[in-house]
Amino acid sequence: MEKIYSDTTYTIGQLISSIETGSIAVPDLQREYVWKPSDIRDLLDSMYKGYPIGYLLLWESQGRENDSRNIGVEEKNNRHDYLIIDGQQRLTSLYAIMTGKDIKVKGNKKIKIAFNPLTEKFDVQNASIERNPE
Repeated sequence: MEKIYSDTTYTIGQLISSIETGSIAVPDLQREYVWKPSDIRDLLDSMYKGYPIGYLLLWESQGRENDSRNIGVEEKNNRHDYLIIDGQQRLTSLYAIMTGKDIKVKGNKKIKIAFNPLTEKFDVQNASIERNPE
């Protein structure tokens, strides 16, 4: 029986780079980005602690034109090599945090997460955290 899928390992840097070029996109059938900043904080905390954060499922679309949208607000390539079938919220969150770029949410917005290396704690950035010298 022919294997119809392959396990592939990518670094976060490779995934972010692929999103930046438009190689990875979101099919239109996927819901919009809905995570709250606290969800992103929890994702980063899990990654920092070495907890599993699940698999990503990408569909190889071989650069064909398809009904899809880019992650982020910049114009990018319209011929995507991969479409995100599972993991869109996680990948979009990582893209926003790692690049500091706006993502499409109700109104474009930047998401800021703070990390205190002394307490090893992630938090949603707010005015109080911005003023904290730690």
